[in-house]
Order: sequence, then C-alpha cells, then structure tokens
Amino acid sequence: MQHERVTIRIDCTSASSPTVVFKMLSIDDKHVARLKLVLTRYKTPELPRPNTWKSRSDDDIWIRVVSQVAVIGNAKPAEKLKQHQYRDPIQWDLVAAVSDEDAAAAIWTVLREIGSRYAGKSLNKCGPTKSLVFNRNALRDFPGGPKGFLKSIATMKGDSIEKINFVTNRLQRIKNKGARDFLTSGFGLVRDHIALDTRVKKCLQHIGIQLPADAATNPSTYQQVEADLGSMLCEPLGISLAELDQLLFTFASRITAMKWNGAASRET
Repeated sequence: MQHERVTIRIDCTSASSPTVVFKMLSIDDKHVARLKLVLTRYKTPELPRPNTWKSRSDDDIWIRVVSQVAVIGNAKPAEKLKQHQYRDPIQWDLVAAVSDEDAAAAIWTVLREIGSRYAGKSLNKCGPTKSLVFNRNALRDFPGGPKGFLKSIATMKGDSIEKINFVTNRLQRIKNKGARDFLTSGFGLVRDHIALDTRVKKCLQHIGIQLPADAATNPSTYQQVEADLGSMLCEPLGISLAELDQLLFTFASRITAMKWNGAASRET
C-alpha cells in the first residue's frame, strides 16, 4: 500500500480549477518495513530532554556552537572538542573577555588542531574562524549570554520552524541542517526535525528513499521532505524525526551494510 499525501491548493482567481500538489517523496510499506527492521536491531539513541538547556553552562552552549561550525564537511572534529586539550583554550570565559583578534587566533588554532575541514591554512583567510568570532559576539551581546540565547528559544511561542529560523538568522554557518542538529541532538528543544547530513541521506537512500538534490539546502524543500518523512515513515513506527535522525547517524555504517529481502535482511 502506498502512503499518499496530497495537498490541494485553490487558486482564488479560478476556484473551478484547483491546483493539486503531490507529495515530494515516494514512501511505501516496503520502506516502513525496512526501517522497522532497523529499529528491531538497533536501539534508538536517547535525545536530550527539553529542559536539558537549563543545566548547561555558557561554555557548554558555546562549545556546541563551535562544534556545529567545525563539523561542516566532517563530523570527526566534534569528538575532539570534548577533550580538554582542545576545549579549554577556547572556553567561554576566555574568548568572551578578549578582543576579536585574540579570540580569532585561539579559535583558528583549535580548528586547525582538531582537523576542521574548512579551517584555512591562514588565519586571515579562514572563513569558519571569522564566523565563530561573529557568533561569539552575537552570544556575548545577547541578553543573558549563551544561556539567555537558549532560554529565548525554549520559551518562544510558535512552531518549531520559528526556533530554527531564530538560530539561522543570528548565527553564521549554522543553517538548515546545523540549526536542526543544534536544537535536536544538542539541547532537545525540537523533536519534529531531522538533520540531513551525509550519513543520514545515505541511510535513507539505502532504505530506498530518494531525496531531492536540494533537500538539505533549499528551506522549502527541506520542510516538505521533513513533512513526508514524518507522516509516512516515522508516524507508522511511533518515532519522531529527531529519533530517526540519531538512529541513522549513529548506526549509519551498519544500516548501509544491510541487505533487503522482503521484510528480512542480512548484513555483509
């Protein structure tokens, strides 16, 4: 059975000729069965609780911002940032108190040491460093600092996409995917979104779900993809998009090694 979702938009100038817009993704029972099999083999990683941000320090929040920029193109630097030898030189109390030039020097050094993919060989030409100095200033100048920034998101009225836009409009290099990751796996502030990074997209493709080429870069396409994945893939299995995200990201290499044979599979 095909899980169809059709939206009808009525053109007000010609109500007799409605425009029919079909779902963006093709998802059927086969794809749901494959994901169900994945869920039987691998436990969905736990996400932070919605109030997690209350127990996080300014430094925790700042380092997560650094991580979101550092992992663009390569997720490995995030693990290194958990180590004190890399984290301590750019801890919040230090970078918040120095000039832009001194903050940039400290940030650039750490980005190079942890192997951030786009950290330039020259400090003056390093885009991620410039963006993180901008983000440092945005958080420092925000009422309540980094924690005040998260509090504003947590207490914001409106839907979750507004929370995502709040982040993307105020922080550099943290856009569609990064903002979702920041708010879901970072602080548990939203559940109905997915960070479409390379691992997640490869898993979805292996399950048989083809995404549009601009799924991760076009905001409107991104939201439509999320709506389809949520209603046709996650809801039948009782999981959230954020849980799907972490399941696919965490077990990506194992999931993409699975062979499908009806409702059963074997791993190579």
